[in-house]
Amino acid sequence: MIKSTFYFLLYGAIILFAFFALSAKFSLPGQWRLLAVLSGSMEPTIKTGSLIFVKPINWYQPNDIITFHNPYNPHEIITHRLIKIEKSDGRAYGVTKGDANNAPDRERVYFDNVIGKLNFSIPYLGYPLAFMRTWLGLIIFIIIPGTIIVYDEILNIKKEISKKKRPTKGTIFIGPTSSNDYIFIDLKNLQKNQNHTPKDPSLLKADWVSTY
Repeated sequence: MIKSTFYFLLYGAIILFAFFALSAKFSLPGQWRLLAVLSGSMEPTIKTGSLIFVKPINWYQPNDIITFHNPYNPHEIITHRLIKIEKSDGRAYGVTKGDANNAPDRERVYFDNVIGKLNFSIPYLGYPLAFMRTWLGLIIFIIIPGTIIVYDEILNIKKEISKKKRPTKGTIFIGPTSSNDYIFIDLKNLQKNQNHTPKDPSLLKADWVSTY
């Protein structure tokens, strides 16, 4: 019971890690994205360390909280409030601002860089998500549990192999012979031929005989 619970938790940790890791990189069914907020620029609306649920929509309006790629660093993801929409050369872009910041962001946010609109957030759950995406998190949540599971499966395979090698009931186990061999003889086969005599003369020199 304890072992099964332990492995249930291990499998759960691996699945949870994979789920959060993929949800941060790719859209989940319904185009949902799960992301971690690790700065305080949106306090108190979004607490530092929150897990946010973001989904794209067709039209964004001022006062929406949106998540977007930083125009100067596409690998950086920002979640700020859209305060107004302007146009330049016929192309619309958004002006954003963190609720805790004194001034709007300098970067223009074009809507093809927007990941989606914030739907809701869960405080502090972003910390474990961010940790899972680090190398240390990968080691703790994937490599170590995976190694334990593989090692246990190897032990189980060895046990199954050893069980197959064990003699079954109705078997004579003879050994060691003069050639240091151990020999199994099935009694059922011997009963079919009462005159059966071991062809190997070394069987007659065995140290011991055991019947199962």
